[in-house]
Parts: sequence; C-alpha cells; structure tokens
Amino acid sequence: MLPFCGAKSPRRYGSSTNGNGQSSKANTPLLIHFDVNKTIIQSDSIQMKSIEEGVREGISELFWGHTRRDGDKLQWEWSRAKPSCGPPTDDVVHAGMTLTTYQQYCKEAIKVKAEAKEAIRSFRLVEGQPVRAEMEKLLGLTMKRMQLPPNIKYTKEAEAAGVKGATYNMFPTLFHLVASLQRSRRPFAIIFRSFGADHENIKTEWNAFCELRHPTFSSLIEDIGPMDGSVAGIPDRRIHGLHTLYRDAQGPVLVLHTFTNGPTEATWDSWAKSKPKPKADTRNGREYIDKVLKAKTVDGLFKLQKWMKDFLMSQGTTAIKDDWAWWQLHGERA
Repeated sequence: MLPFCGAKSPRRYGSSTNGNGQSSKANTPLLIHFDVNKTIIQSDSIQMKSIEEGVREGISELFWGHTRRDGDKLQWEWSRAKPSCGPPTDDVVHAGMTLTTYQQYCKEAIKVKAEAKEAIRSFRLVEGQPVRAEMEKLLGLTMKRMQLPPNIKYTKEAEAAGVKGATYNMFPTLFHLVASLQRSRRPFAIIFRSFGADHENIKTEWNAFCELRHPTFSSLIEDIGPMDGSVAGIPDRRIHGLHTLYRDAQGPVLVLHTFTNGPTEATWDSWAKSKPKPKADTRNGREYIDKVLKAKTVDGLFKLQKWMKDFLMSQGTTAIKDDWAWWQLHGERA
C-alpha cells in the first residue's frame, strides 16, 4: 500500500502529566486532520480522477532522482533508492545534488499542464529505463492490494457500506489506525478535509465502520464495540455534519452543517477557473452565506481555533470542504 504522504500532522491541545509531574503523551488529546485525496482515498472529485490514476500519481511522488540538461532537453536520472515520501538521505551517488521526484520533473519538463499530468500518470518520460519497471511493479502490487476479497466484492453488505465495485474505497490503514487509537483510550478527534465532494464518498463507509456494519474492517473493533454512542465510555465517532470553510481577506469562515460551492449559477470554483485568471476575490461569499444560506458560522481564526478545540473534546469525526477557489487564487497556498 502506498505511504500516507498526504497525511496532516496531528494538532495537540492541552497537556497532561503523570504522577511525577512529567508530561504524558499517551493522554494528550489529538486532533487529526486528514486530506481526503491521496491520503484516505485515491479518487478525486475535483479532477474527476479514478483510483488507478490516483495511485499512479502517488507513485510518481515516491521515486527520486536528479535532473540535468542535455542540450535543450531536461533529463531525469533515478537515484535507485527505494520509494519514499521524502528524499533518500543515504544517497552517496547523488550527494550534494538537489533531488526531485518524477512528478516534479514532469512538471518542470512539460509546461502544458494537461500534457504534464499525462506524463506523470503514464510514466512515459522514463520509457525503457529500469525505474519504469519499478514504477509499474509498485502499481501492480498496489492495485492488487486494493482489490476487495472475493467473498465481499459486489455483495449487498459492501454496497450498503458504500463500498461499490471491485476495490477498496478508503485505505485500510485508516481503519487500523483508528482501531489502535481507540484501543489505547487516547482522546482524539478526526477532521476529513477536501476541496471537492469526496466527503460523500467516505461518509457512508466510515459510518458503517463505526456501527459495526463494515464487511471488512468492523472486525477490528468488535472487541471494543460500536463507536456510535450506544456504548458507555466510547464516543460517537460517526460523521454527522459536513461543513464548508470559506476564506477571504477578512479571514476564515466555517459554515456549519452546510456543504456549498457558492451559487449554482456562479460557483466559487468556476470563478477561480475563469479566464483571464482573477486578480482579486470578487465572490462576495460572506453575503451569500449570510443572506442566501442563512447558515450558522464560526467567523475568524480565533473562534475557529476554539471551535476545533471544543470539537476535539467531543472526540467526534466531521468533514470540512475547504476553499479551492481561494487556494487557486493565491498560487496554491492556503
């Protein structure tokens, strides 16, 4: 299975001490943010990306090498290190060189975005090289491990749990992690974040897991019991609400229990994709949220931090649609 290169670092609130007055990390509450795309699932609703395409993109970020100029052509030489999320630290051959992933190389060598994406997914810029065979080998292994067991594939139980088709929807690693954390009794909460509508792809499956209805992964917590609020001492970890995070020059606004991309006739994402590229934010999203949606909000960074701290104390799970349009406007920086 591919490493969790996209996982966000857990946020810690508060501290606890043992009998000697020393900090006890085992009791420190964890607020874990998961980027849905490429961390929890490999499909992507924003880019209409399939699972295999997502896996191919993930693999392109795991192989490292260095670039060199051959006339007017940029070449990339594989370091021959094992696939990893970070650059290899024991690479003697390429010591002193700046290592880049195959994906970074494609983006530098091909300026047309669509063509660069095709090269990333096809591995064609390393055609005939040993690294191509290693990439294809990892692809085959990953896709094989993504296959559902034959006795579960296409069953009513799988479909009811949101697992439709022949492959896993959510990465198995997530369920193992959560089962381990719950068994350790460490306080934690989870926030799934995505720019698109991927939350709907995980809500059904996640809730089935918590309610012991998942045909594959609920067995991991059978000895603990359901995480649906029905057992004393075990939090309700199901996803109950989907929220939207809107961003502008005044700061972040969390729109509670509302999943929106702005007005249907002029969505925020379509505004960000317009040509020429917008130079300023003209969406007037706050007015739409206040006057049209009439939704409850958490306005400002300080209040948002407090909301997240309170949510952590509830030990729940929720999902937030982040502001892709704002991210695009600011050069893919939050």
